[in-house]
Amino acid sequence: LAVGILSASGLIAKLILAVVGDRFDPRYLWGLFTLVFGLGLVLVVDARSMLLLVAFAACIGIGFGGGMVCMMTVLSNYYGVPAFAALSGVALALNTTLSASTPFIAGWMYDRGLGYTSSFYATAAWCFLAGVGLLTMRRPDRYERAAG
Repeated sequence: LAVGILSASGLIAKLILAVVGDRFDPRYLWGLFTLVFGLGLVLVVDARSMLLLVAFAACIGIGFGGGMVCMMTVLSNYYGVPAFAALSGVALALNTTLSASTPFIAGWMYDRGLGYTSSFYATAAWCFLAGVGLLTMRRPDRYERAAG
C-alpha cells in the first residue's frame, strides 16, 4: 500500500507543479517539498496506524516527486541552459551517491546501538535544514541581472 501511495502522491506533486509552477519561484516550491519529505521521515518512525502509514507515504511521495522536478527547474532557471547539463549531472551524481550511502550509514548507526530511529531523524533534520535554506536563500546575481 505504501509503495502505491508513494507513486501516486509523486504524480500528485507533479500535477501541483503543473498548476502553480509558473506562478512561484521554483526554489520556494522545492523548499516546501523538501520540508514535506522531512515530515514524512518523522512520521515513518512511529507509523503504527493506517492513517500514519498513508500520511508518511504521501509526504515522502509528494516531497520526492516535486523535489526532483524543482531541482532541475532551479538549476535551469538560475544558471541557464548552457550550464544545465553539467549542473544536473553533478546534482544527480551527488544525489545518487548520498542516497546510496544513506542505508550504509543507517546500518552503521544501528550497529553502534543508535537504532534506525536516529538515522530517520538525522535525515529529516537535514531535509528541514535544506528546506529552510531553500526558502531563505538569495538568487544568484546572474539571475537577478537577467530578471531585473
